[in-house]
Amino acid sequence: MKHCKNIETSMQNYFHLLIDISTVKSLKCYKCADIIRIEANGSYTVFYFSDGSKITDTRSLKSYQNILPSCIFFRAHSSHMVNSHYIDEYLYKEAKLVLIDKTKIPMSRLRLKDFREHISMFCVSGR
Repeated sequence: MKHCKNIETSMQNYFHLLIDISTVKSLKCYKCADIIRIEANGSYTVFYFSDGSKITDTRSLKSYQNILPSCIFFRAHSSHMVNSHYIDEYLYKEAKLVLIDKTKIPMSRLRLKDFREHISMFCVSGR
C-alpha cells in the first residue's frame, strides 16, 4: 500500500488526486475524494461514489490497495477498502464500519488495532 509520509501534504493533495479506472468499455479518471468505498467482486473491483453511482473495474482490489494512499484508504476486510473521510462509526458488537451512506462494511478483527491507529489521524479523541 502506498504510504503517506506527510499526512498534511497528503490531505492537501487528496482533493486533486485522480485515479484511472478501466472497465470493459473504457478508461476514465475519477477523483479519489469522490470514492466512498471499494469492494472486491471476484477478480473485479466495484467502486462506489459519493454521488450514488458505481462502476466495475477489471483490476483486483489488491492492485488498488497498492496504488491508493494508505493514509486515506483503509483495507477493513479482505473484500473491502474504505475512504476514511466517509466513515461515520464503528459498531463494536457487529464488528462493522458504518459509512455516511449508511452502508455497513465488515471489519476484520485482525485489522481492528490498525484501524484504531489509522482513524486517529482523522478524529480527535474525547477520551
